[in-house]
Parts: sequence; structure tokens; C-alpha cells
Amino acid sequence: MATVTYGWVQRHGTHGPNVSVDLYAPPQVSKRGPLVVLLQGNEPSQPDERLAFAASVGDSLQRNGVTAAAVSFNIHKGYTLRACAAEVARVLQEVTDARNPTRLVLVGRGLGAWMASILALDRRLLEGAGMDPKRVDGVILLRGTYDLGEAALAGHPDAAFFADSVEDRSESSPIAYARPDSPPFLMLFGGEDDVGWVRIARPFARALQNAGARDVDYFVVPRRDAHSILHWAGRGNMVGDLVFTFVASGLKELPIDNPFGVLRHWGARPPLDVSAFRKDTRAITTYPVDDALRETINTLFGKGGLERYPVPGQTYQAIDLLGYLAERPKSEVGEGDWLVVSNLRGEQQYFPREVLKEAQAVIVVGLDDEDNLYRLVDFYRLKRAYSWIKGEEPMPMMIRPLGAFLHFRTPLPADLGNKTYAAFGLDAASFHWVENDPLAPLRSLPGGLREALIGEQGCVKCHSFRGIGARAHHALAFDGKPYGAYALPLEDYPTDVLRRFLFEQDAVAQSFGVMPLRVEENVAGQLFDMVNHAKNERK
Repeated sequence: MATVTYGWVQRHGTHGPNVSVDLYAPPQVSKRGPLVVLLQGNEPSQPDERLAFAASVGDSLQRNGVTAAAVSFNIHKGYTLRACAAEVARVLQEVTDARNPTRLVLVGRGLGAWMASILALDRRLLEGAGMDPKRVDGVILLRGTYDLGEAALAGHPDAAFFADSVEDRSESSPIAYARPDSPPFLMLFGGEDDVGWVRIARPFARALQNAGARDVDYFVVPRRDAHSILHWAGRGNMVGDLVFTFVASGLKELPIDNPFGVLRHWGARPPLDVSAFRKDTRAITTYPVDDALRETINTLFGKGGLERYPVPGQTYQAIDLLGYLAERPKSEVGEGDWLVVSNLRGEQQYFPREVLKEAQAVIVVGLDDEDNLYRLVDFYRLKRAYSWIKGEEPMPMMIRPLGAFLHFRTPLPADLGNKTYAAFGLDAASFHWVENDPLAPLRSLPGGLREALIGEQGCVKCHSFRGIGARAHHALAFDGKPYGAYALPLEDYPTDVLRRFLFEQDAVAQSFGVMPLRVEENVAGQLFDMVNHAKNERK
């Protein structure tokens, strides 16, 4: 275990001590190593927890052999952000020159995220301190503000503070200095933190990407908040592993079996897109995001699903489903009055034409300024493919993308409701008209049995029974292509396997690593008998 050593450097500005440095260093080693500079300022709307955050970051870094310099600065009335940035640049030059690190990574939290960004992007600041701007090898940002324009700060808790601390808004906005040769940026957000910080950062990330910067990553980390997002110590700490990798060498490639690897792969250059639906821009209508749209998305991502992603969540773009299908040739979409909708994973839904018209069915093809909804994905990894067949265990990482998805602007009739993932991950081949109701033979079943087979989470949205239904599968996180473990026809499952699935639901679900789909015991008995009867008919 390394011990913490402390060193102090103080800089005195016009109005008193504005900048101080607390050094956390591992025991002396024979070779040079990386240096992390943690930058933190005095936001008036936030409690001053700089010492606690510095101790957490410094301790975890030095225990991994990395020196950390925690730089704290204060902005006073009459002392501008840029004046302070020039002062911090000189401190940064002094500390870097003294340590001569192999890599220099700036970490900024809150006002420090603004400081880290402006130092990394506005070359004049480091050059003015006698330091090569290319000396910065990477930037990690948390809870920052990057555009000080009046419109961007509307509603910001520190809007008045920023307005008083800048002489020229564009001159002091990091977003104005986005450039193709910027150092790599890693932005981290707690999924339990205020979603506003994610949304403030997104335009900055997009500005960097649009300027040609190659390495810009931002991750919303589940079950982390404003404090725990900085907890990097401990074995198996995935956030810590991500940070230490970034500090040591940059992210480069992240394995696809890692959650951050999945999010980076799909967030940067997703293998799929919704371009087939966006060809005719005249057909796209923009609507305000409402509770109905949120509820649809929550089916895939869970409660508060839209807030897990950095899109503002103000508008969505959609095309009229029936209008879109009317423009497609019958050779591709068929003809009839019942629509079968199949998604990326082979899950299916079934709708009569008149209901689609009354419910104002649309295909959602964009959210706010995001025009490829395949960038928004959920991911999972099952322990096994089948409960009774040995195979690849655990399975590879799988994805459930939002993609283009089906939405009803007017509620559907109760008997056509859907709580599966069948509405998401659609493409141009997802729709096919047929003459008659594909589920007609099952609609006359008694209530509980009918609900189990064709209800909101009915079996035939994934499986088939008596030739009716789907053949769902998983989608690989690498490319979205089908993976084995197909949902078999109910008659194809061994009798003992089906019995366990219906009567030992918790144990079976646990063996896969999923939540059980509840089937009442009396309904389970009816379904078990009906499937066995169908098996005997086959014989």
C-alpha cells in the first residue's frame, strides 16, 4: 500500500490566495510516471467539498502508482475566469516541470471542468505560461459548463456567477475552441446525478466531434451520483479501471464485452442507422416530447429511461406509419388489413389497419438533434442460452437498441397493449401486411390463457405455438446481428424444461440472470396441458 505525501504550492492573485495545490504522490519509484491534475473551483450554488473530492481522487490514484496534484482556485468579484485560468496555467506549468511526467491528464469537476477544458483547448493560455499545449495528453470532465453564452446559461444555477466572471462570453467559452487536434476527452456522469449536467455537456461533446476531434467519449454510469462517480478505488471497479486506462494510455479500443466498450461502440459509430426512414424529409414531422412518448421509451429503458441519455428530451421526429407503408411497393410490404411488425431481434406485434389509423401510429426516427437512434442502446449478458443445453457460458454481450421505434400518439385498445421490446429496433423490412388476423386461432382462448399467449407480454411475441407467432433471438453487441438461443416453438421444449419454466419461474430466471415473467399457477397449468396436447397431436 502506497503512502500519501503532501506538498503545497500557493499562488496569490490580486484579491488574496486564489490557487493552491495539494500533491498526492506514491512512494518514489525509479522511473517517471503519469501526472493527473485535478482542478476544482468555488461554484456558489454547490457546497464546497473540494477537500473530500481531492482526497478520494488523490488516494485512489496514488495507490495505483499515479501522482495527483489537486489544484483548488477561487473566483472573486472583479477577478475574471480568464485571469484565473492564466494563473492556473502557470501553476500547471510549474507542477508539470517539477514532475516531468510521462503523461499529463487534466481532471476537472464543476468549475474545474470549465478550467480543464479552456486550458486544453485555448492554446494561448498554456503558451502564455511557457508550456506547450500539446503537453496535455487527455482531459476527464465531471459536471462542467462549457458554453457561457446567455442562451446556453438560461436556467443554469450559476448563470449570474458566470455572467459576473467573464469579460467576453465567446472568449471564455471552451466550446468556441473545439478543434480537430484537441486532446482526448472523457466525460463521466452519474446516472443518479442531476440529468442537467449530462445535457449541458452534450453540445460541447458534439462540437468537438463536429470539429473533427477523434477521441471524445461520454458515459452515464448507472448507480453513481455526484459523489460516487469519483470513487475509483477497489478491485472490480469498472469506473476506476476506465479512468486508470485513460490516464495510462488513452482509451484506444475498449473490449465489446465491457459495458463502456458497448456504449462507445454504439455511441460513436453504431453499426446500424435509421437512414431508410429519413430519406424523404418532407414526411418527417416534429412533435413535443410528452408523457406518452416517455412511457413508450420506458418500456425499453425502464422508468426515467429518457433521462439516462444526454438528449434534451424536448422534441421527437416521426413519420406516419400508414403513409410510409402506402408509398412502399406491395412486393416489399405485402397487402391486407393486418400488419405484422418484426424488429431487429425477431420479436413481433400484430395490428389491424383501422386501429393503426385511430391510434395515430408513427415511426419515431429522431430525438431532438439525434438522427440515429441506434446510438441509444441497452445491453445485457445472460449466464446461458438454454437451461438444459450446455454451450457458451456466459453468453457474449448483447444489445437492445432504441433504433427507429413504433409509437402511438393516441392510446391503443387495452387488448393490443405491449410491454415487450417488440416495438424497438425497426428497419425497412420490419413491416408486412397480411390478409387475416395472424392471432385469430388464439383470441378465443379463456382470459388468463389468452393473456399469457397474446397479451402485453404474451409468449407469441417471441415464441410460436401451433405455427402462430415469432422466432425471436438475441442481437450481438458487436454488430447487432442475430445470435443463437432462438426462442423455440413451445411444443419443441422438453416436457420437464417447460414444467420448470412454468412452475419454477424464479429459479429458472435466476439461472439465466433475468427477472421472471410471471404466469399465475392456474394459468401455467392450463398452458402446460395445452402445449402437451399439441405435442401429442404432432405424434
